[in-house]
Amino acid sequence: MNVDFLFFSQRYVKRILVFLSILAVPLSISVAVAAELSREEAAKTISASLGYPKFETVAIEKRYTIDYERVKKWSGGQAAPGICVGYKGPRFADAKQVLHRLQERGLLTIGKEEVEGTNCITNFARIKLTKEGQKYLLKESDSEFNLRASDIVVGQVTGIVRPKGSASAMVEYTEARREQTPFSDAVGMNYKSRPFHSETKHASFVLYDDGWRARQ
Repeated sequence: MNVDFLFFSQRYVKRILVFLSILAVPLSISVAVAAELSREEAAKTISASLGYPKFETVAIEKRYTIDYERVKKWSGGQAAPGICVGYKGPRFADAKQVLHRLQERGLLTIGKEEVEGTNCITNFARIKLTKEGQKYLLKESDSEFNLRASDIVVGQVTGIVRPKGSASAMVEYTEARREQTPFSDAVGMNYKSRPFHSETKHASFVLYDDGWRARQ
């Protein structure tokens, strides 16, 4: 076979391939723009892209003040001068019923701790989570546990606004409450009897070559 002819054929084939690839660009764009965005797909995309489920939380202190008593320091048979200054903070008496219910359910333990301050000994109830209780722990600080009470998920997609032929859309949706945990029930936050009010939310969608993506 003539070498010049072979070289010409290869160049010709390359040009055809380039031409076809150019034709494919507007074709792929038109196919993408025509892609439908259903409410079901929008709900799934919002859940995956915008951090759902979200959480309603409750806080449990790590220690509660039970009471405090004066330290008997004697000097020459008399009580040492000074004012008994006890620790301030959440009182065990106010949270006792809730904490006992949580303890009965195996979610936490209630211990005792004594701390000596200015002329006083303060008695504390020290709270620790059990392994079961730790399943619902979101974060903790030096003073409290922050616990998951329920999950907030995407409820319903109530509307989709998309200009004809556009590769973008605005989606309107609501949230709903799911997965009530033992902590929400035990602290009196019974969500089954308390309606959840969701404000209407919006998410903007953009169509990429791999599908729709959402952002808020």
